[in-house]
Amino acid sequence: MSVPGTAPKDDPEMELPDETKIFFCSRTHSQLTQFVNELRRVEMPSSLSDAAEDLPEQIKHLSLGSRKNLCINPKVTKLNSIMAINERCLEMQKSGRCQFP
Repeated sequence: MSVPGTAPKDDPEMELPDETKIFFCSRTHSQLTQFVNELRRVEMPSSLSDAAEDLPEQIKHLSLGSRKNLCINPKVTKLNSIMAINERCLEMQKSGRCQFP
């Protein structure tokens, strides 16, 4: 019997990848931007093989933020309240009218 959320030990396809994940949280987007810029400066050795040891590998990262700070649709960004921005964004996505999904 397996525990919910875990892979059975006998199924190699269901094993989780052996990687380190770091979650960096901040109250401000400027701090997140600074952190991402520092990540881009780091050069890690390649994890592919000994033959590729001269190739640097970039750290994979993903920035998450609010629609208010990341939306580039002018029909949405002109709105003043966060609630209005969220509602208009969702409405435009559902109707297929947003060109920036």
